[in-house]
Amino acid sequence: MRYLEILASYVPQVVVRHLLDDPDAPTPSRKTLETVCLFCDVSGFTRLTERLAITGEGAEGLKKTLNSYFGQLNRIVAGHGGDIFKFAGDAVIVLWPADEPLQLIARRAARCALEVQAALHSDSEDSLSVKIGLGVGQAATLHVGGSHARSECICVGPLMAQAFAGEGHASPGDVIASKECWALIRSHFSGTVVGDGFVTIIKARTSLKQKGLSQKLSKRLRKAPPQVAERLEAYVPRAVLASLKGRSGGRDAERWAGETVSCCCVFMDLGLDGDTLERALTDDDALRSVHAAFAAAQEAVYAYEGAVNKFLHDDKGSTLIACWGLPPYSFADDCTRCVRAALKAFASLTELGLTPSIGVTKGDAYCGVTGSIQRREYTVLGDSINLAARLMAQKNGVVVDAAIASEICLNVEALGEVQVKGRNAPVAIYRPTDEIRETHDEDRIHSIPSSSARRPSSSTCLCAIIDVEAPASPSSEPGSVKRCRH
Repeated sequence: MRYLEILASYVPQVVVRHLLDDPDAPTPSRKTLETVCLFCDVSGFTRLTERLAITGEGAEGLKKTLNSYFGQLNRIVAGHGGDIFKFAGDAVIVLWPADEPLQLIARRAARCALEVQAALHSDSEDSLSVKIGLGVGQAATLHVGGSHARSECICVGPLMAQAFAGEGHASPGDVIASKECWALIRSHFSGTVVGDGFVTIIKARTSLKQKGLSQKLSKRLRKAPPQVAERLEAYVPRAVLASLKGRSGGRDAERWAGETVSCCCVFMDLGLDGDTLERALTDDDALRSVHAAFAAAQEAVYAYEGAVNKFLHDDKGSTLIACWGLPPYSFADDCTRCVRAALKAFASLTELGLTPSIGVTKGDAYCGVTGSIQRREYTVLGDSINLAARLMAQKNGVVVDAAIASEICLNVEALGEVQVKGRNAPVAIYRPTDEIRETHDEDRIHSIPSSSARRPSSSTCLCAIIDVEAPASPSSEPGSVKRCRH
């Protein structure tokens, strides 16, 4: 594959089309369309990770399983003309190009959802299970950010809320359509009403000629002006870019990016209300508000040399996920860096009149490229990532877990224990301050219990052991990095 085509595989086709149509599009900007959203939530990753650890397959086994799973999902989606817009951790958001009548697109999406369930859902305790929601209507992709030449895109519009709510009504194995979606397809499918106008789609009653995702973009990419590559690079994580450029985009380019590492995660609800996000569909002031919020959070992350993994508008709200300790960057004080970034982001977002909430955790996580050669993303999965999301949901400012509290050089206030989804035992939480504590000794560290064993802190960073081409800082040019700047 050519370099431009490889870059495009990390970016939704709706974004690629936008940049091909207007390579000089400003940031922030929007692209509107009327389409269908399929929200697919996959559960069972924690059980899968534990089982692979017991069998000794570890990160390599998880990488193989995830790529097989999401690769199959991508083939089904593409075969029905859909475009994976986001790999949202253990969920997937799919949009359809607005190149057909909405009713026809809705029929394709429903058939796609049924095939996904037939191929990928399992009721076995050791397997992954799937819940799917469908929504239709007006949508806009919002292009925001730009700090350190890094942009992000989210999708807003009523169809998103419909799809998220549909998934919320689903049990594992279900496909749930909103009432708006069902009104378009009811003559072609059988279904059962589950409440609030949502309908469980049972099966298709009419046939439809399948139409795959258009391959015309490949031809357009080959003829694209040079600035398109630069614009696409802004949507691809720097760790991936460094590897692609260092190894000329071959199949070995991402082989390093599939391992279990000890990393710090910041899960950040920016505090954008639903009204602002919905108004951003057409209102420029609302678009600028979304852009300002993301830019503030983005700047805080990069100020402490973290990596923005994702910016999402999903069932959890408007969230940003950032990590410290991912290849090829790692520092001995990653815990303190991520907490300082969280505090800076909280202050900046509050100044914008928002009410953010942030969860910060440390633990082992799988980081790597998931998907297929046609559509893939660099993602981070793990119990500690899920816990960060649960702490964010506490809506209690900046909250950290015991693993973070024990390692940072900042004062923390114990907030007691909370019960969170996915954990049998209560979780101890702490509120950090920006004040450096007077001592950071072994007694202090061991006085804070940790729910899981932690790796000892080391002054050796991953840059010293991973031979990739990478920039020494978010704003520098690519160069051969063997060691970080300690």
